[in-house]
Amino acid sequence: MCEPVRRDYSVHDHRGFLARLRTGFGIDSIRLDADSSSRSAKDAAAGLGASLDLGGALIPNLILRGRAAFWASAVRDSPFAYDRGGFAFGLLGAGLDYYVMPANIYFGGTLGVAGASFVEEYRHRYGDTRHSKAGLGVDLDAAKEWWVASNLGMGVGVRLRFITVAPERIGAPNDGQLNSFQGGVHFALTFN
Repeated sequence: MCEPVRRDYSVHDHRGFLARLRTGFGIDSIRLDADSSSRSAKDAAAGLGASLDLGGALIPNLILRGRAAFWASAVRDSPFAYDRGGFAFGLLGAGLDYYVMPANIYFGGTLGVAGASFVEEYRHRYGDTRHSKAGLGVDLDAAKEWWVASNLGMGVGVRLRFITVAPERIGAPNDGQLNSFQGGVHFALTFN
């Protein structure tokens, strides 16, 4: 006689709806490659960021999700500013995460639309914030999570992000490309 297959509910996997909130910090390398009629510039800065992922499992442990992300970096004595200023980057995109179970380690990637703004302290007093045109953004993630409840996990991971946008009025009035490479550590709270 065949015995029914019993599932071990003490072993978690990832199914159904997923919501993940992350915050983190890291280093941002910013480079403006301007055309021949304006100057190029580059700088590195510390940054802080946050993101929200919403999605669901296509199959167990493979998550399709959308991401809204924000990252801010401050610069001082920089070629982008007379004194102090700051960059803000945004990313809106879609991606996939794959969980390696039962280790609960995931690897993910996101492709989306990105933008950048620059606020210079000296000019901000007069209401001058400079914005880029829309561009391309890519996120790559790797993280480890620990279950703290039946549907709730906490984790720590690393993220690499690349953003490229046409600067328009950031650092140069003419055509060119503003590229940002960000690397950092993030902390996550995941409901799944």
